[in-house]
Amino acid sequence: MCKYSDQIIKKIKLLQSINVTAESGRELITTLLIFTSDIKKEKRAINSQEINFLEQKLLVLLNDLHSSISAKELSLLVASINLVHAKKEIDKISQNTRLTAKNLEFILEEEEKFKANEELAVEVKELDFQRVKDLESNIKRRIFSQDGAIEKVVKNVKINLAGLGEDNKPIASFLFTGPTGVGKTQLAKELAKELDIDFIRLDMSEFNHADLGVIKLIGTPPSYQESELGGVLTNAILEKPLSVLLLDEIEKAHYALMPIFLQMMDNAEITDGRGRKVSFKNTIIIMTSNLGVKSASVAGFAKADKDATDNAVQEFFSPEFINRLDAVVKFNPLHPDVSLNIVNKFLLDTSNILDKKNIKIDVSDKAKEKLSILGYSKEMGARAMGRVVLSNIKMPISEEILYGQLQDGGNVYVDYVDKEFEFNYSKVDQSVPLH
Repeated sequence: MCKYSDQIIKKIKLLQSINVTAESGRELITTLLIFTSDIKKEKRAINSQEINFLEQKLLVLLNDLHSSISAKELSLLVASINLVHAKKEIDKISQNTRLTAKNLEFILEEEEKFKANEELAVEVKELDFQRVKDLESNIKRRIFSQDGAIEKVVKNVKINLAGLGEDNKPIASFLFTGPTGVGKTQLAKELAKELDIDFIRLDMSEFNHADLGVIKLIGTPPSYQESELGGVLTNAILEKPLSVLLLDEIEKAHYALMPIFLQMMDNAEITDGRGRKVSFKNTIIIMTSNLGVKSASVAGFAKADKDATDNAVQEFFSPEFINRLDAVVKFNPLHPDVSLNIVNKFLLDTSNILDKKNIKIDVSDKAKEKLSILGYSKEMGARAMGRVVLSNIKMPISEEILYGQLQDGGNVYVDYVDKEFEFNYSKVDQSVPLH
């Protein structure tokens, strides 16, 4: 027997008591729309099977009206209870179309997305005082040798969140430039993490075709097959308007997409293939680029030519594009000395994961130094360090967690002796040898 909240049960009884006639149609439809909206809000309290059961009950009642209630009348009813955005969608339903669960879900979801996108300004204002104060110092603990880039990003975010930026713009729009593996993507992730907002990443190499790229990004017009699917970008922002949006390697997107990016930055709004207005007012837009990096030998830790990067950006992007950015943020190549700091960061992340499994890890200075040497890469920057820690530290420990001495937790001490990593394990109540 399904268990529902008292409110749900009362409304079911009310609807079941209605004598379905043309005269009662308006009351029934209005009640139905409001009730189904309430069901959506109670998703955490009841499971999807129960929701489907309730919706089918209501739809049977509604469809008993046959043609007594037209789509036009339905539109007027929806407008009367202030579902203004949903009204536009209902207008598309023909008079002969019977209302289905799919129709109903679509209409209500459109309205909820629209309202959420319009009302999130309140959340952004709250963000000013709760998350931004220590933003710069917190990020600097996680990203090394990029203090100038971090400071520029945080200052611009603070200016716009304080309401001192231009109206009808995103929270901020940035272009991150520099070699691969120096922290461009990581800064975008850390920004979202510290602000406690969503993170959306799109790989622009997947949008390198003119027509298909536009369709994938914002969706197809209503007349096209599968137009209800929408676009990857627009759907993501409708679902998560308060977010950091990362457009990775923007130069790989087809140039036909540039007008869309200009609209995002200029008016903080674009229209998707279905005619929906999608707002970017509560979004931090970050685009990354490797332009100006002449070859793999100047990536990551190697020397870079800042003038070459500046010239490449100026040549590739139009003045209109650059002028709409809050800042072009340049990332420095990483110096080899930084590699030990990066090792410590990855080991701290590993330690935090192991803590949840009641496992304590200690790594000797010799082992850390060897990891930093193995992780030094001119080609991949800091990205290689993650793989080095994975193969040399995480893999051996994972064997012990699954089948060996760490199944019930414990301590692990890692050293580097005779040209190989050495692991010593002990039980939780025993101390770890420190060196």
